[in-house]
Amino acid sequence: MGKIPEQIWQYLLPPHLLPKPTPRGISVVIYIMSDQPTPTVTSADVDRIVRRDFPAEQVADVLEMLDEFGKEEWHRETHRVRLAALKLAAGRIERLRTEVEGAKCDYRDVLAAAEYPGYFRRVPGPGKLPAAEVQRIIDADWKQYQEWFRR
Repeated sequence: MGKIPEQIWQYLLPPHLLPKPTPRGISVVIYIMSDQPTPTVTSADVDRIVRRDFPAEQVADVLEMLDEFGKEEWHRETHRVRLAALKLAAGRIERLRTEVEGAKCDYRDVLAAAEYPGYFRRVPGPGKLPAAEVQRIIDADWKQYQEWFRR
């Protein structure tokens, strides 16, 4: 693959995923995760989950906190990320603050933890586990997400 200058990587990847320097510069190894389902969510879904998971007296504060994500041009899939933060917060407002702050730094970390927890804990990289095991993990992740979303 091609080479990308080291100073660019800090904008492309979170620190724990930065490629390691080699004597010739930075080698780029890109792989695509298995086809994983991704939720399609709306602002109505976010509102419903807020009202389901938080007491009525916290709803306005929670919605205001969630609105902090999505202000930057690079913030993507605002509703999906907000829902992921809500899932990880599990009704705890202080944890929600942590997740929103994390999303403002790198929203992919919040998405991965909420939507693909098994995959990112147990799949060490491409080809390291049998394809059937990887698919089982993906299916379990999707099931747990759907159960959380639908309750």
